[in-house]
Amino acid sequence: MRGPVNNLFLYFLFISVFFLLFSCKKTEFESILVHDTVLIQEYDTIYFRKIQIDNFIAKPISNDEIEITWETSDKEFDGCFIKVSPNEDMTDFYCGRGERSLSLHGLKHQTIYTINLYPINTKGCITDTFTCRGFLPITYDNNAWFVNNPVTAHAGGGLIDEDGHEYIYTNSKEAILNSYQKGLRVFEVDVNLTKDNIPVLVHTWSDFGKMADLEIEDNISLDLFQKSLIYGSFTPMTFDDLIDFMIEYDDVYFDLDIKVRPIAEAVRYIVETINNRFPNDAKLLLDRLIVEFYDELTYSDITHIYPFQNVFYTLGHSNSDINVIEFCVVNNIPVAGDFEWSFNAERVALFALYNINIICYNGNVDKYPACVDAKRKGIYGIQSNFVTNEIWNNL
Repeated sequence: MRGPVNNLFLYFLFISVFFLLFSCKKTEFESILVHDTVLIQEYDTIYFRKIQIDNFIAKPISNDEIEITWETSDKEFDGCFIKVSPNEDMTDFYCGRGERSLSLHGLKHQTIYTINLYPINTKGCITDTFTCRGFLPITYDNNAWFVNNPVTAHAGGGLIDEDGHEYIYTNSKEAILNSYQKGLRVFEVDVNLTKDNIPVLVHTWSDFGKMADLEIEDNISLDLFQKSLIYGSFTPMTFDDLIDFMIEYDDVYFDLDIKVRPIAEAVRYIVETINNRFPNDAKLLLDRLIVEFYDELTYSDITHIYPFQNVFYTLGHSNSDINVIEFCVVNNIPVAGDFEWSFNAERVALFALYNINIICYNGNVDKYPACVDAKRKGIYGIQSNFVTNEIWNNL
């Protein structure tokens, strides 16, 4: 019996030794893996640790120069490469360890530039990418409609009778003439369509019904419109009447706040009417119209009908200010506006940085304190019922 017992003992001894050896090999293998991982992590930490860059921005400092600035307190920062695109006329730039700004010249107007900053650490490795956008300010000449006309007569301007009663939103011939006599040369008018699709100067048809003592809820025929009087005294105007006024007074501009949707329907009629009536002078007349638009799609619709030289971006329906500014820069739109209370000095300054002039509209801008407050904020001009250019300029 001793022989089989010894054999069994040897068998179990062999098995135990085998498992022990296998276990040791596995442990050794695992320790090697752990050791290599530590080395790799240390390598990453030394060579590829990301450099922190703060406040990487680009802003214009003149009409033909952009300054790029950034901040970092990272001790591993050892300089950076800066790449600008599109960059037909520029190479990449290198800035040293102590530099925190770079000026760019030779840029094109109406172009949005993407600027990438690649920080370099003390081991000579590029570890990350930071991106901002930059663009030059809008340019315009001294003959632009708004340069000498900070005040626009709202709805043709307000009227005051002998008894001191005020009349606003009339869009009437008398209102426009009264404003013209006070020295105003830019008139905001509201454009609506009659039942027979003829453009007329009406803020809303419900307002017109009250002013003309008509019981109406919607638009009326051209015939009834022309037979009506506003407050029993003032003459309503069709768009053809507006054109006749422009022919008679060749120094005026009209800012069109088109109330119908889509706006393109009225714009198409306006362009066709002017082209048909005055084929030789159509461009001169169309260049004295300022078309208001509320969003980028509307702008596209309008300019596909005619490439208007003058437009006005009404911001109430728009997205973020920086997106609006980029859109204005690309399309060379130097005027935007909103209600006066929606602006503070910082917001006005942001638009002014890119030569975008803010013209505010609000009935309260007729009041002296509101005008002073708007001027203090840096607002360029206003739409007003009663304020004149002389009053505004002397504030």
